[in-house]
Amino acid sequence: MKKIILISVTAMLIIMSTNLWAQRLIALEHNSQITTYFKIDSALAHAVNGDIIYLPGGSFSISASGISITKKLKIYGVGHYADSTTATNPTYITGGPIYIKTGADSGSISGIYAWDIIFGSTSGNQVVNNYTISRCKISNLQLAYTTTAVTNPSQNVFISENVITGTLYGGYIQGSLYEKNIFNNSMYYVNGATFKNNIFLQINTSSPYLFFEVTGSTFENNIIRQSIGYMWSGGSTTNNYYNNIFVANITFPYGLNYGTGNKVNTNADSIFVTQTGNFFSYSHNYHLKSTSVGKNAGTDGTDIGIYGTLAPYKEGAVPENPHIQYKSINPQTNSNGKLNVNIKVGAQDR
Repeated sequence: MKKIILISVTAMLIIMSTNLWAQRLIALEHNSQITTYFKIDSALAHAVNGDIIYLPGGSFSISASGISITKKLKIYGVGHYADSTTATNPTYITGGPIYIKTGADSGSISGIYAWDIIFGSTSGNQVVNNYTISRCKISNLQLAYTTTAVTNPSQNVFISENVITGTLYGGYIQGSLYEKNIFNNSMYYVNGATFKNNIFLQINTSSPYLFFEVTGSTFENNIIRQSIGYMWSGGSTTNNYYNNIFVANITFPYGLNYGTGNKVNTNADSIFVTQTGNFFSYSHNYHLKSTSVGKNAGTDGTDIGIYGTLAPYKEGAVPENPHIQYKSINPQTNSNGKLNVNIKVGAQDR
């Protein structure tokens, strides 16, 4: 029943948004009942704990002051890869930050392209527990408003299968898991986190260190392209590194960082099927080459990097709700007053 409801919602949005007079509609699902809104702010204002918000493809502009999520909500876009959203276009949110605030515990965001996501707008509303951000593209991710010295940090935040092109501020939150993400800039103020099967692309060598004040964390099955000279700040210590690929030539222990099973001094060109330069690109192929040292070399016996684990990075980063794969809608009705609509919707297994 749930899949039928989701497919009906998605198809309805495609049909309505295709009409020339219609704007892109945002669907709010409450107790299997659907209401629609033109603005994200309105959908958030009318939602209650446990509701689901579906954002169609297209660009949604929010005010420079941003929007706030203060309730337990699941929010789905249609994805951010252009080749996986040809029928809908990606879901873009432009303008100010998305603030996730106290009260949003156990909520989630998936399948959007956003500039900044920040936990809290003040030190008093930045604690959010058991939150999931998945399959998004984000410029900057800040898991605490104050970034450092958080008295009561958030706990158990799950960051999965995202592309993070800007800075990550970890906020010293407790029990956080970063899995199968692609990072393209520095990270600051992380403590006690777990990083599994991520890709860390080379940051610009004129930038700060890749790991700045990252302590007491575990790095497992990651690919780290950073040169050693700009890898760790002096405060990044007591981290454990297991079965990672390093382009840098590192011998552990390195300072107070420890490791075993790592592949070091790896030629960067030998890792991925297609990848050049220092920046993420949708045109790159981040699967491992068949000859890569990372093949089946992870701690779990699968590949190192985002296509390892028993549930590899999902191609196109499509969210788990049913996905519009194809649409053909006649621009006008026929002689009988009927509109010819052909929509192909694919249910997602995860």
